[in-house]
Amino acid sequence: MEIYLVFSQRDLCAVIVLSLLLLLIAPPLLCVKSISFEDGYTFVRFLDGSFSLLSSIAVLLMAISTIALHEFLHLMTLKMVGVNFKLKPVTLFRLPIMIQVDYEEIKIWQYFVTALSPQALTIVFIFTAYFAKNTFGALLILSAILNFASSSGDFYGIIKTLVKVKSVRGTIFKVGELKYIIRVDKKI
Repeated sequence: MEIYLVFSQRDLCAVIVLSLLLLLIAPPLLCVKSISFEDGYTFVRFLDGSFSLLSSIAVLLMAISTIALHEFLHLMTLKMVGVNFKLKPVTLFRLPIMIQVDYEEIKIWQYFVTALSPQALTIVFIFTAYFAKNTFGALLILSAILNFASSSGDFYGIIKTLVKVKSVRGTIFKVGELKYIIRVDKKI
């Protein structure tokens, strides 16, 4: 069975909305009451009433590092599962909004493992932050929130694939720009 799968501009907008929702959901899950920015500082107030005052430059550097590490984990996972790939920017209204890992062919299970691999980073950030309990811990929590929210495209792709295919057995073939044919393996 072959299934045609297209990721449209509407899907990209849905990913952005999902990312914003994850940014709203993640802080309370990690005991963060509020995050605010003022005079070059980032204030993180926790649910227990404690707070951290962070340099906004440190937050920006940690955010850039987190995104780079997130993408690096995708790339390393693709290499580990044996998929050939290239990197390409994805744009919305001519503005680059994310990086697409482009491949000609990938098994569905390889795609899912690759898409979920950066969540190991989220877990490491949360676990390490639990023991840090200081300014560094607050930076790690912000990194965990960012990594989780920046996985919105990964989560969306998995959900869209599962809704269309209803299986983890099969192969995804690229046929055009954000257009794929999925050949589903027959059940044994």
